[in-house]
Amino acid sequence: MENKLAIEKLFNSKVIAVVRNCEFNDLVPLASVLLEGGIDAIEITMEQPNAVEKIVELNKFFGKELKIGAGTVINREIAISAIKSGAKYIVSPTLNADIIKVCKDANTLVIPGAFTPTEILQANDLGADAVKIFPASVLGPKYIKQIKGPLPHIPIIATGGIDEDNVESYLSVGVNAVGIGGNLVKLEQEDKFNRILEVADRIMTKCKKY
Repeated sequence: MENKLAIEKLFNSKVIAVVRNCEFNDLVPLASVLLEGGIDAIEITMEQPNAVEKIVELNKFFGKELKIGAGTVINREIAISAIKSGAKYIVSPTLNADIIKVCKDANTLVIPGAFTPTEILQANDLGADAVKIFPASVLGPKYIKQIKGPLPHIPIIATGGIDEDNVESYLSVGVNAVGIGGNLVKLEQEDKFNRILEVADRIMTKCKKY
């Protein structure tokens, strides 16, 4: 029941900001502008330097305001490290039974990546709290709509190629939430935080319809 409530709260966020290659000094300002723009779920990808320390830092400053998770978790060791650092949900690019077991044993939300109907069903049968369709943009919203036909009971998060122009097309076919990375969190540009705030604002205005 606890995990069911937790995943529903994550779905209520509608948008998970996927943060890659973020300089440590940018982390707290980034989280602040995302919150100001209405986005309260952040996924720190684990392939970047100091990912564990970044999750700890976010929890220190925003533990009560943000839903903080770890992404690009590709094996059980990384999953364990992320959970110990305070990640409240674990996101994988692929389907890995060991990662799901680690998360279930730790009572932590787990969202494996999948693409085919077989993988999606396997993930659900293994105990995934939701399944990430990745990369979503390859086949688009129409594919997800078709998947939802025979598998309406499986919660779906779409990630990969989603932006402010197409986010509604994904939400309209019944995905529970979307993950948005570089199309939202562009940290290499000048005036980056104002730009991120503006994009977050526009995205969340569209998400309020769903």
